[in-house]
Amino acid sequence: MQFSLQAEDIIIICGANVWQSLGAPPRKENMRGLSYFTIKLPSKEDFECIMKSLGELRISYTIEGEKIKIKDPDNINIILKT
Repeated sequence: MQFSLQAEDIIIICGANVWQSLGAPPRKENMRGLSYFTIKLPSKEDFECIMKSLGELRISYTIEGEKIKIKDPDNINIILKT
């Protein structure tokens, strides 16, 4: 699985190694292991551009204050913030 987002000079590419978890269910909320990671964006303009790109790609997300929150197919949260 891979997707990429672009905001001016920034390109974010998120990829997952699916060979080991192929067919496995998504992680449960209180499960041990990676539950989230954060990507710090350099500016508010980049934040808004990423939000626009997510909409165009029809990737579902939520806004929590100054953070964009995305869940990947394994139920891991990806947090984008300025």
